[in-house]
Amino acid sequence: MSITTKEELELLLAVSFDEPLNIDVAYKAYHNYNVLIHNADNETIDYLWRMVRADRKALLKVRTSFAEKGFELTPDQCEQYIFILATSLVDSIGEINKPKT
Repeated sequence: MSITTKEELELLLAVSFDEPLNIDVAYKAYHNYNVLIHNADNETIDYLWRMVRADRKALLKVRTSFAEKGFELTPDQCEQYIFILATSLVDSIGEINKPKT
């Protein structure tokens, strides 16, 4: 189900962010996103795509919502999780379009 390897994700985060997430945490998030996407209905997929395209104001609301539940994220961490979500969504498109062997 995963197209992006742990090593590839680590490289993507390293070149894209000044303080990348711990790769084990990041890859677990990537895996969990993949499972969610694989099992999601169209409404959930639409919501996830809206999250990826969210502006800073919307992301601040997400961070605030997480903080209220006890999960503090820096803006950079929040952006990384959105980046990982985007990677998972793009990978899921590749998986759907992959020829069956």
